[in-house]
Amino acid sequence: TVSLSATPDRWFDDEGSAALRAYFGETVFSFTLEQAIGVSLTLYYYYPHLVSLSDDEMVDYEALSLKIARLMNQEDVEKQAALKMLLIKRANLLNTAVNKLEKLSELLDREPYLEHTLFYCAPGQIDEVLQLVGWEKGILINQFTAEEKPKERQQLLSSFANGELQALAAMKCLDEGVDVPSTRTAYFLASSSNPREFIQRRGRILRKSPGKEHSIIHDLIAVPPATYNRESPAFHAERSIVRRELQRFKEFANPALNKHQALDVIWDLAGFYGLQDF
Repeated sequence: TVSLSATPDRWFDDEGSAALRAYFGETVFSFTLEQAIGVSLTLYYYYPHLVSLSDDEMVDYEALSLKIARLMNQEDVEKQAALKMLLIKRANLLNTAVNKLEKLSELLDREPYLEHTLFYCAPGQIDEVLQLVGWEKGILINQFTAEEKPKERQQLLSSFANGELQALAAMKCLDEGVDVPSTRTAYFLASSSNPREFIQRRGRILRKSPGKEHSIIHDLIAVPPATYNRESPAFHAERSIVRRELQRFKEFANPALNKHQALDVIWDLAGFYGLQDF
């Protein structure tokens, strides 16, 4: 039996991943992103942007991080379930950080004209993005969510492809099963830590399309302010999580046309956590 998958490992499910590998066996062939660039995927620029949490968000972030620190490395099933929920809650806090909208506004002001652009949003964030991009910036944008019927979705994708619609604001429904190769630029407001979602989103943007020479990805990453207490127990628990995140950013920065510029930003984040060896 053979399985073809871009994401053979399941997120937050070590037992499920082990069961799949036990059934199918180890990976027999791998086609990396670097190998796909220029063959089945476009060249691209990757721009990570570090965005500080607000004071109020930092209070919540610290409280969640302390709880996470207490549950780290606990093998009890109930505590592992509680840890998972806390990590999800903190990820949602990071994804919906208010300063991301301010940074997005700043980035959009630098664009003379915007077209074929996707905005990946977190649940509960999409209305704010539509308000900013559509009403305040005057960009023709529509949401693309589970609320739209299949026929309406097809019409939205058609309008997006032919340029009648400049942008789409989406959540998880564009992660898989939807082809939008005309996408040239994407803004990740909800940067997924889930490898499956991250790979699927990346694939949506880098697909080849007639007249498409390259793609552009803006990744808005919420982080604690520089004044964050490095002696806090929560800070030390953070490092193992951030180390994994840095590997993901590095993986995406390395094949980019602006590799060194992207790595400089990631290096700043690594330095903050003392993880320069990532």
